[in-house]
Amino acid sequence: DRWLVDAVSLSPCGARRLRELAPRATVVRELRWPAHSLVHAASVVEDADARPAAGASPVDGALPGTALQMIDRHQHPAAVDARGRLAFGGCTVADRLLRQGLPDHGACLAAAVGAWLASDLPAWRAETACHAELPHAASALARRPHWLHAMERSLSTEAGVTEAAVVERLSQRGEWETAVFFAAAQGEAPGVLKARLAALCAADGAADAAVVEVVALPRGARAEIDRPALLRGEVPEIRRETGALDEAPRDEVEAALHAIWSGLLKRERIDIEEDFFDLGGQSLLASVMLYQVEEKLAVPLDMETLLASPTIAALARAVRAGGSAAGGVAPDLAARVVLPEDIVPAGTWQAGAPQEIFLTGATGFLGVHLLADLLQATPARVHCLVRAPDAAAGAQRLADALRSHGLWRAEHAARIVAVPGELDRPLLGLAEEAFAALAERIDAIYHNGAMVNFIYPYHSLERVNVLATQDVLRLACLHHAKPVHYVSTVGVLDRGAPAIPEVLDIALHDRLMGGYEQSKWVAEQLVCLAARRGLPVSIYRPSRIVGHSRTGRMNTDDLFCRLIKGIALFGKAPVDTGYDNMLPVDVASRAIVEASLNPEVHGHAVHVVNPQWNSMNALLDAIEARGHAIERLGYEPWLEQLARHVRQAPDHPLAMLIPVLRKLNPVADPTVGQRLPIAHDHLARWAPQALAQGLRPVEEWLAAYFAYFEASGYLPAPAASAVPVTRASPSVLVSEAEAEAG
Repeated sequence: DRWLVDAVSLSPCGARRLRELAPRATVVRELRWPAHSLVHAASVVEDADARPAAGASPVDGALPGTALQMIDRHQHPAAVDARGRLAFGGCTVADRLLRQGLPDHGACLAAAVGAWLASDLPAWRAETACHAELPHAASALARRPHWLHAMERSLSTEAGVTEAAVVERLSQRGEWETAVFFAAAQGEAPGVLKARLAALCAADGAADAAVVEVVALPRGARAEIDRPALLRGEVPEIRRETGALDEAPRDEVEAALHAIWSGLLKRERIDIEEDFFDLGGQSLLASVMLYQVEEKLAVPLDMETLLASPTIAALARAVRAGGSAAGGVAPDLAARVVLPEDIVPAGTWQAGAPQEIFLTGATGFLGVHLLADLLQATPARVHCLVRAPDAAAGAQRLADALRSHGLWRAEHAARIVAVPGELDRPLLGLAEEAFAALAERIDAIYHNGAMVNFIYPYHSLERVNVLATQDVLRLACLHHAKPVHYVSTVGVLDRGAPAIPEVLDIALHDRLMGGYEQSKWVAEQLVCLAARRGLPVSIYRPSRIVGHSRTGRMNTDDLFCRLIKGIALFGKAPVDTGYDNMLPVDVASRAIVEASLNPEVHGHAVHVVNPQWNSMNALLDAIEARGHAIERLGYEPWLEQLARHVRQAPDHPLAMLIPVLRKLNPVADPTVGQRLPIAHDHLARWAPQALAQGLRPVEEWLAAYFAYFEASGYLPAPAASAVPVTRASPSVLVSEAEAEAG
């Protein structure tokens, strides 16, 4: 046997595991720099801790069947003695490369004889051999891949920290881990900051990243970040509410909390004063932890308590005090509906086709489709608010987002304008002069950006979801009146009402249970106040937005995808849970854009829902049709068995969603899974083309989604022995509309 491994990323722990798995195998360590570019000049390594030497090295000893080539910056073969980059071809080139689970098409060069794999290694071709330069550690740390720099910039701007540095290091367990070092902004609660950073890292594919707070990042002679100093551990970490190092639990409550944290965070030793988010916790994992605390100690704790004091010692004090009040202190939503008196339209709106559009949330799942559809449906330039240090970096983020969804069109590039800013800062993160200049330039606004988090309480979402909407309305009123198209959610609707018309102003009701729905309702009320002051507005309320109707591409971390994967892996599912309302993201986006361009839409709401309800049993049928055996149970027995299962398997896709699934219990709340009487007349009237072209039987969409899940590796192939269980009930499609927000 022969193991082919990455010389850079094989950790000592990994080397030991390889020796345990195949003690007599030869370990061939390939030189890969960067990690996705395979350098097919290999050497046999007997010592698992040996490292390749730095400097110029001949690479004429390649593996058999490997072809080497020098390429210039134009991707053409380089001349003899001319510097270029090393590329590889032949049998050792992988069939395909993945980046974050998806094909990395940019790593390969097409050739008549097959694919060539490009690397970033400087190289030159002599008369007798090819030569390449392997980087020294210090220079390699300073010259890192573009995506890592982009991750640092994104974390800094999105989390509201002064600066962040991302490095890859060996953890105390001997495994490679991503570590995020940051200097906190003044006035921020440590738990909130670290929760933001952990959530953002998870969204970037680094869910296990360590988050480390320091007073200031170390600097080199030229004021650059001294990354070797971070790797060597020379920068002291700030520990909030510091206590004795490795202080052990002092009573039964702290011992119980320590056991829960250890299981979830996979750490045997945790100081009772260590920060949950410092240790790798993030919002979904925090939800599981709080659920397990309540189950084990019979004391409820809410997310606000954790965010305020995210340590074992602090949570133990809260448990001894009786925990959080049932549901916490409910926010006074009506009192939060405040629109400053100076936000009044400057004159009346002059109707006409928009030429300069302002769009928020353009890099998100729905937002990137809105951007593509606005560019396709209008001749306007689209100014996109994007978290970035400058316009060039922002433009790159937008282009990358469009490309990642297959939506990039070169002919549209000149009409995409990046506006560096952020929703969680006053005036959208813009200087007053820039804010005023933008208000003068644009003539329509699509406010789609929001923090979509079904776990955080209202106060944690208010800055982004409510106060940013206030700033958007200020922008719309400044200099001249501009129509605002606000993207909300069906989650603000009263599911218990006998009829749900498409009205702009929804009265306050007692079914706004979560912080996200509450924040969107308050934001809608601000939009309604602006309408009463003369601003043209419209509100769009999508139902559950799922993947693209043709490509199947979707956000695999949402409830819909986790439910499918969780059921397939668990082999059990709840039966007869009612109906859902799914709408593919491309159909929802086209419907919103088409309706928004109709002049009659102003002053109205549009329920962006699927007129065809789908039975949840149809989803189970689709899972079984792909070869996954499922035992169908009642909702409460299923949830009870699932809860027991995830205690032993905390990495299960549904482990983090047990609290959410308890709220979605159709036995406890009959409105869950009902076909709600939501009107969609405005949708049919103002977006007929999008509906006619986009609506298809749900089975066609599900086929595309499962094909995407399997091609991307998200959903493993079913066991060969799996035999579908006899179905308890047939799949059903029902005409009507609406569902729970996704």
